[in-house]
Amino acid sequence: MRPSWLIAAGAIGISGMFIARATHENLADRVSGEQPGTVELSYYQPAPGLGKLISLGCAIGMAGCLWKGLEPQSETQQVSNFQSSSLQPSTFNLQQQQTHYLPTAPAAPQQFDCEPEIDFDVEPQSQPVAQKTTSATQQTQAPNIFDRIYNNIKRHIFIPSETGGGKTTLLLGAIEYIHNLTGGTAEFYGSTAKETPWLGLEYQKGKDGQPQIINLDQTVPSTITGLLSRLHWLQKRLQARQKERTKAEQEGRKVNFNRVYVILDEWLITLAIAKEYDRICNLSKDRQAPRSDTFNELVALIESFVLLGREDEICLWLFGQDHQVQNAEINTGYRKNFGFVVPARAGGMLGLEDALTGKSPITTPTKGKEIFKEAETLVAQNPDTGICYSNIYGHELLIVPYLPDIKRKRIFGDSPKESSKSKVVQFPKAVGSNFKPDSELEDYWS
Repeated sequence: MRPSWLIAAGAIGISGMFIARATHENLADRVSGEQPGTVELSYYQPAPGLGKLISLGCAIGMAGCLWKGLEPQSETQQVSNFQSSSLQPSTFNLQQQQTHYLPTAPAAPQQFDCEPEIDFDVEPQSQPVAQKTTSATQQTQAPNIFDRIYNNIKRHIFIPSETGGGKTTLLLGAIEYIHNLTGGTAEFYGSTAKETPWLGLEYQKGKDGQPQIINLDQTVPSTITGLLSRLHWLQKRLQARQKERTKAEQEGRKVNFNRVYVILDEWLITLAIAKEYDRICNLSKDRQAPRSDTFNELVALIESFVLLGREDEICLWLFGQDHQVQNAEINTGYRKNFGFVVPARAGGMLGLEDALTGKSPITTPTKGKEIFKEAETLVAQNPDTGICYSNIYGHELLIVPYLPDIKRKRIFGDSPKESSKSKVVQFPKAVGSNFKPDSELEDYWS
């Protein structure tokens, strides 16, 4: 509602009433005394045509002002440049904005309806960009994309990224930031269909006894069964947390679970591997035998985390080439359960453009075009680093910190010997709907 337009409507209405009265008022023309005791009056209007025209114009003007006055303000007017009020124009100057941040007490901006953010004390750096620290926790700017991801009230994020868009830097920077922020209590379990560094996670084993990062191989579709086994194990953990939370609520106590991040890289390729595995298995089976349905089982497991994981701190990150959830085989109705983060950099802007202005974009096409135009300007100003669009805290364009050494870091342990790096882990056949945890899992959950 716009009070100024309502006041204008009232002023036009009152003015129009007086003007119309002056031009339409009947004035006495003649008094006839030809017949005694009888008075005849005739009337005329000073300017009837002009009066009607003015009345019509006043009516139209008043209606227009009322319409503008009652129209709700758009997001563009409420939040300038599609950013939070804390994001000043100088944020887009990387060299001026790169600073050290130390976590202190939580504090959330008032304009956002979400969980408290981490407040920071700022200590400016005088070194040039190339000489700055490469810690994702220390080197960033306000507002911080890694902090946005950590404090995402929805917990789950969908990250569409084309090749060269800066996905790896965003992923590794977020893992390092959250690992340091939580004191190492957060758990990360991932899968990928291509070789990529994971800060040393790729050389570790998870609590389920499987590699922390499961490598999927398109030439060996049976590797998908390792991911399926991992997701079933995580589903059992989710169910155990649900029971523990319910019991705590009944007893009047609060329970805090460590965050568990399920990171599925190259999700569209992962789906293709599951389809191929089903095809191969079903070719060699008797028609009367149960058919392999790894693909649908995989999708059902993912959707269970999307719907149930938020409250019990099971967080899902989906990385894919396409921003449309229906192409990721996720029910389109679950789109609202995700926050979207779309990375981009010089030479890798098509994914961001498609997400903002393409078919079924993340935001409205008109607003998306404005955001993308602003993103092009931001990338041109910072060609050596990446940016990202995020709708977690409203429409924001944020700079991804300059982390040139992030791919060489090993914060989760040392690398193994070269001879074991190329070792391929073979997984059993699909567990299907008859999944039964092995003895190690049974002991764990007993």
